[in-house]
Amino acid sequence: MGWLSSIGSKLASAQRYGSKLLTTAGNIGQKISSAAGGALDMLQTVPVAGQMVSRLPGYSTLRGVISGAGSISRIASTAGQVLEKPVTSVKDAMDVGKNLRGLGGQAMSEVQTMRRGTG
Repeated sequence: MGWLSSIGSKLASAQRYGSKLLTTAGNIGQKISSAAGGALDMLQTVPVAGQMVSRLPGYSTLRGVISGAGSISRIASTAGQVLEKPVTSVKDAMDVGKNLRGLGGQAMSEVQTMRRGTG
């Protein structure tokens, strides 16, 4: 039975690593999308350039992509936080799986919105 304990230990380590990776990547993505959105906001305050840029055909699509990337980053960060919680029972594992499934659905919905260009 020692091998079963060894596998469990390795899975727990992978869970901790994955949670930290998702949380960090999500936080970085949120900062990048926030900075990009802020740059576009600042550009719009420039009288002539802001009006010209906002009239460009791809401008609203770019805004939607930045917004969608921020949402997906938030979802990734939340998934990392879900994985940080220790799993000590089958019920805990089922709850984590259910939460991750819901977050995955949210992410897929956001990607579909971005593909349609309606972000």
